[in-house]
Amino acid sequence: MEVAASPFTHRGKPSVQVVMRDITARKKADERLSYLAQYDSLTACHRSLFHDRLEQTVAQQGAAPPCGVLFVDLDRFKLVNDTLGHAIGDELLKQGGGSARRQRQRRRHHRSVRRR
Repeated sequence: MEVAASPFTHRGKPSVQVVMRDITARKKADERLSYLAQYDSLTACHRSLFHDRLEQTVAQQGAAPPCGVLFVDLDRFKLVNDTLGHAIGDELLKQGGGSARRQRQRRRHHRSVRRR
């Protein structure tokens, strides 16, 4: 609830006009924008967590087993989104991500998956 009060004179007497406004929808929209700024809407992965884990892994390379980063670039994927729609593009990414998740579950080591 947002409340604003403004003094004014009514028929020669000091008065106060009070306006109350429900801002629930605005608060929910702000929360959603904050969430989207931190988390990927498709994978629900924390955006900066990948970078943090990568930095930690690189810093520990002297004592840790080798690490690798796999970057997959899907040529002309924008064409999929533009012609078939973002819902179809997201579904394709989910299926590919599901494959990566299954591979990750077969191993006990920490893994991070992120889309760009």
